[in-house]
Amino acid sequence: RISRLKTETGYMTPYLATLDGQVLGFVNLSMRKTFARCKNLLVHPDHWGKGIGTAMVAELMHIAQNLGARYLGAYAIAGNTSVALYQSLGMVQVTQQSEWSKSRDDT
Repeated sequence: RISRLKTETGYMTPYLATLDGQVLGFVNLSMRKTFARCKNLLVHPDHWGKGIGTAMVAELMHIAQNLGARYLGAYAIAGNTSVALYQSLGMVQVTQQSEWSKSRDDT
């Protein structure tokens, strides 16, 4: 729900990785001036371990650079396999955070 709202408001742009019409995974790009953030990277379990996540993030880095980004950040849950993926692409952990939300419709 939160990701849909962020996309609909233009906060982030979704990208799909497909092959022969089959969705392999997706990732979101959020840009703010010269800072880009990779968000919500997901690869279909049938395609884990094939380098798809790495290829998606590498392509997202290229897209962000072409859009004027000088820096790329990413969120990853501690212990998730994406931590090693981001490290393999030269990223370093700078902080940990939690994301909180409340809709006006929630009571």
